[in-house]
Amino acid sequence: MYQWIWSYLRPHRFLLLIGLVLTALAAALSLPFSPLAGMIVDQVITQGQRELLLPILGLMVLTVSLKLGLRFVFQLLFEHIAQRALGRARNDLYHQVHTMDSSFFDKNKTGDLMAQLTGDLDAIRHGIAWVIYQVFENFLIFVFSVTLLFTINWQFTLVLLAPCPLIAWATFKLTKQVKPSFAAIREQFSRLNSMVQEYIAGNRTVKAFAREGHETNRFEQENQAYGQKNLESAAIWGTWIPVIEFFASLLVVIMLVLGGFLVINGDLSLGQLVVFSGMVWTLNIPLRMSGWLVNDIQRFVASLERVHQLSLSTSQLNNPPSSEAASSLAVLRSASIAIEELSFSFGDKELLTNINLHIEAGQTIGIVGPTGSGKTTLMRLLCRHFDCKSGTIRLNGTDIRKLSLQDLRRQVGMAMQDVFLFSDSIEGNIAFARPDASMEQVIEAAKLAQAHEFVTELSNSYDTVVGERGVGLSGGQRQRLSLARLFLARPAVMILDDTTSAVDIETEERLQDSFRQLHGTQTLFIISSRLSSVMHADQIVVLDQGKIIQQGSHQELLQEDGYYRLVWDHQNGIEDSNHGA
Repeated sequence: MYQWIWSYLRPHRFLLLIGLVLTALAAALSLPFSPLAGMIVDQVITQGQRELLLPILGLMVLTVSLKLGLRFVFQLLFEHIAQRALGRARNDLYHQVHTMDSSFFDKNKTGDLMAQLTGDLDAIRHGIAWVIYQVFENFLIFVFSVTLLFTINWQFTLVLLAPCPLIAWATFKLTKQVKPSFAAIREQFSRLNSMVQEYIAGNRTVKAFAREGHETNRFEQENQAYGQKNLESAAIWGTWIPVIEFFASLLVVIMLVLGGFLVINGDLSLGQLVVFSGMVWTLNIPLRMSGWLVNDIQRFVASLERVHQLSLSTSQLNNPPSSEAASSLAVLRSASIAIEELSFSFGDKELLTNINLHIEAGQTIGIVGPTGSGKTTLMRLLCRHFDCKSGTIRLNGTDIRKLSLQDLRRQVGMAMQDVFLFSDSIEGNIAFARPDASMEQVIEAAKLAQAHEFVTELSNSYDTVVGERGVGLSGGQRQRLSLARLFLARPAVMILDDTTSAVDIETEERLQDSFRQLHGTQTLFIISSRLSSVMHADQIVVLDQGKIIQQGSHQELLQEDGYYRLVWDHQNGIEDSNHGA
């Protein structure tokens, strides 16, 4: 865990060393003020050496000014180091999240990941930018102060430090209790963040069912739980901080009582008592700060543990480097696919069993079946969102597991029923996969996806910003923009996962003409609940409970008694003569 954060601090180790040196100098400059004040009492006031007053005052002003100047410099230095180091860490973690497979996102909520990449990283930044130098500076001030006091009167110093073991005990107790408390706070904050993100993403559904009150109550419960966690944490340091403050204040009481007694007996000069008095207040700073620093250190450690766990996450998919096989695919316009003895399980449930398919380059394949039959799962395996339990999938004879994920997904593209559009212009959304595409190519893809007509009717045409997740567009419009994005990318293999479910019959017929234009140029998979969408396919595959139960052309399947014919008759209003009257 600490090696991970050090890997980001290592490039700045020279600046870090300079910052620590400046911190040490600033800590050392905290000492002269009290001895100089003691010289004023003993030499200027008591002995009447008034000529020393101005030089001593000048030294006092100089040391204070130097200390403030050094603090200004090293505080900026530590903040600079923290921002640079955490900036790199944030970039690396964000890149790592992009490399994770689908199972990672099934297990981790969006709000939780956002909390780690924002709040937890900021807590780590605070630890580097503030806690490091505070701990180092206060430790040095304590050591320097105790050393100076021992040189003046070691017996008095020993008695003066009697409360320190009690402060150490209270600090230890605070450390043990506050760490799990901060871990619980971060976890609860993630849950709260996840809920807010989920509500905002699903606000239309909430409003459609008038469930605002229910969601408000859920938020209030999570918010109260978050507040309660913070109150529990506050109760812990609220218990121990006053104890630490009390023990630290005992130093002042001991100094005044015992110091006054020693001065009266002549064992200590008045100037030396002034030095002790000033140094006790200097010594009080690190002692009083110990509790607050423990608080910040544990906050830092709790956040570091969470972020480090994220950094240890690895994709379950092996991602080999680009190879000659991948290079040979780069020029493909279509590709043959061989699926052999493929099985796939998710947890204990087997979703696909013994799938065998052979698709020639340029063919159109229809995939149909009841809900939960494994249609989308099969296509996601082709995209390597997951890896199959057993069996192989070959693209032009090459096992897809031997291709880098980037190379594979440049050749296999998928448009899904659940469309995601970015908060960008329509042109930007269509050109997402090909940012270098010309406007003419964007328009051509939109025409092929039957989107050009409705886009040109918008106020700003292709410059219209659609809003987050395509707010303001209908489901059918979003689906057509998703198709346009895929058509513009023109991968060798196109997968259309129920992408016409939200369009009207007339638009679907025009889209069928577009799909037929791709015949022979792209290998095309069409998943649809409407059999009219797949009737012109070269092959139609019927899945049920993860197994292929029928396979053939539209006409061939109509000749069989089975799922395909039953659904076709139902969708076309044809009564089964065997079940009439």
